[in-house]
Amino acid sequence: MFGRRPRPPRSSAAPVRSTPLTDEQQRHEFHSRSEPIPTRPVRTVLIDVSSDSQRGFWDAPLWMPIGGVVEGGDDFWEIVSVRLRLPTAGPEEGVRPVLYLYARKAEA
Repeated sequence: MFGRRPRPPRSSAAPVRSTPLTDEQQRHEFHSRSEPIPTRPVRTVLIDVSSDSQRGFWDAPLWMPIGGVVEGGDDFWEIVSVRLRLPTAGPEEGVRPVLYLYARKAEA
């Protein structure tokens, strides 16, 4: 190619650092290279605090802060409490974590 030299192949290795990493930087490096542990999906359940009944559920985590508002059908629900139930280790298959969102109807 008209006087051009081919580029040397790029190295995939990370550059060598001359200064030691802090504990926080080492932790970050470790977690950025690690693979996540496979887990069962989290189920989210909306509970009406006035009647203590289930109003809906999602087969995914729906992380909502206290005071957050969720639309459920024609109603809006204000989150007043949150509880995460983690299953204990055991032979039961199919037991998964459940995130309970305790809510009351939000005033319009």
